Amino acid sequence: MVTLVYPEALENTVREFTIIPEGEYEVEIVAADAKLAGKGYEMLAVRYETEQFGSVFDNVLVGFKHADAEKQESVRRMAYQKLETIASACGTGRFAASEEMVGCRLRIKVEHRPDAKDPEKVWVDVKSYSSIKNVPAAPPAAVPVAAASSYPAVTNAAKPMPWR
Repeated sequence: MVTLVYPEALENTVREFTIIPEGEYEVEIVAADAKLAGKGYEMLAVRYETEQFGSVFDNVLVGFKHADAEKQESVRRMAYQKLETIASACGTGRFAASEEMVGCRLRIKVEHRPDAKDPEKVWVDVKSYSSIKNVPAAPPAAVPVAAASSYPAVTNAAKPMPWR
């Protein structure tokens, strides 16, 4: 057994788990919920289910607030890019709502990262997303064809995410 620390998706709870080995896994998104991170930032908590090892958690920090507007915008753009990559792996150009992510099948690459403060703890990071060849991904509900090209450019730091 290894002590595994999951990101804010579980409110920093520490539990005993058998750690998922690093590698690529075919998964299904079983939950995508908007939540508040520990410091009050808005995030999208995504839970992937593997057949072999159970759940893997991933967070998209969508409401990052920072005194440096450039850094805030950079984090927001990374969130859009991450959502676009997940949507592409699912076979669509974008999600109109976070609920549309549920049921999507894709491949993720998992890597381990030691906790900076406690070397006994390990973080599980989802490093990449790709489509599953020859397996149709669950399509999102009623996404207009024109909207499937990409997420809009972010010009206002207060602009809500696409599903709000």
